[in-house]
Amino acid sequence: CAQGACSGPGQDCRDPDHNEGAYSDWTCTCRAPAVGEAVAMAATCVMNECDEACETCERGRCAVGAEWFHQQLCSDPNPLETSLPDWLCTCPAPASGSAAVRQAECTLNACDVACPQCANGLCDAAGQDCRDPSLHAGSLHDWVCECRLPARGWAVAEVAACEIDECTEICNGCEAGLCEAAGQACVDADVAAASLNDWRCECRFPAVGEAATA
Repeated sequence: CAQGACSGPGQDCRDPDHNEGAYSDWTCTCRAPAVGEAVAMAATCVMNECDEACETCERGRCAVGAEWFHQQLCSDPNPLETSLPDWLCTCPAPASGSAAVRQAECTLNACDVACPQCANGLCDAAGQDCRDPSLHAGSLHDWVCECRLPARGWAVAEVAACEIDECTEICNGCEAGLCEAAGQACVDADVAAASLNDWRCECRFPAVGEAATA
């Protein structure tokens, strides 16, 4: 006989055949919302906390909020009834992040993933570095393209207009102190990074004269 085998773990006992010769056919059945049944022994009860409405279940808490990253996915890594609560909220792609028994804090590096408001390789294609100052999934379109040295400059959500002052920077083709060594002043009329080798030396007052770099 069952002799309390079902009642101990909080299950219901059922004897499908009451005939005197029908022994060991009793079953233990899990109580809702858990499911499970076993013959002549306590059942292994399972319950998906993402689908059921128990007190400790998820009950839609992964998808609370109007932003896209609030629509998170629920998963129950261990559906055993004895493992409560352990449900997880996981951020939707391309965001990342997960949290147990609460909504996750979602992160997204707009320089590394593809999305409509991400950099999508724009900075790199222009020979610039991409930086995302805020990795919060709700902070998009704030990525920055930064010029690589010796060029300087940056721009938010677009390619930067890089500048190189050939009189002050060190680069292949820069003035590198040539004018100063001659007691003259260096002038770079166009500091755009694409406009190199256009610096010139100018004589200092009261002398006059200038020469463009070769």
